[in-house]
Amino acid sequence: MSRQTKEYAKKLVAQMTVEEKMSQMLYESPAIERLNIPAYNWWNEALHGVARAGVATVFPQSIGLAATFDPELVGQIGDVVSTEGRAKFNEFSRRGDHGIYKGLTFWAPNVNIFRDPRWGRGHETYGEDPYLSGRLGVLDAAECPPTYGVDPGLVVGLIAGGPAAFLKAIEGAEDSAELGRQDLIDHQFTDRDALVGIAAG
Repeated sequence: MSRQTKEYAKKLVAQMTVEEKMSQMLYESPAIERLNIPAYNWWNEALHGVARAGVATVFPQSIGLAATFDPELVGQIGDVVSTEGRAKFNEFSRRGDHGIYKGLTFWAPNVNIFRDPRWGRGHETYGEDPYLSGRLGVLDAAECPPTYGVDPGLVVGLIAGGPAAFLKAIEGAEDSAELGRQDLIDHQFTDRDALVGIAAG
């Protein structure tokens, strides 16, 4: 993201009321007409291809991609997905269609560590190995932002909240998993540290 773009964003935010700022924290952010900010829907998925927005290349689920142990392949898939995502966004924008699944913010990759099958979404991850998850996540995310036009820092910001959000979600649950401090350090943050390098680099 250029310095000029960052400055423009800061100016816009400075002109927003607290209510307007809060309205932009929803996945379905309304327009702020007085500032010429269009409505935007942040919900779009590209875990194994651009989802729910018409025809797209569909790749195996992340757990299957991890089973290849081929980081270069995952990087190539990330490139294909980002190219298709940008093409779809451009076409939808040309038509004035800014609905759900039509934007440039994709909820991918999922680098949560698959340790507890009760979660039910393990197939969306790269498995239980923190190192492999980190390597594959880095290659996937590194291929996507330049084409998406998304600051990698935004990707890292979303990823960094994972374990805390998970702990909060299971806190107080009758049959909750016990995640100790060492588990978080060894298995939950290792892969995220690799992705933070994208934003820092």
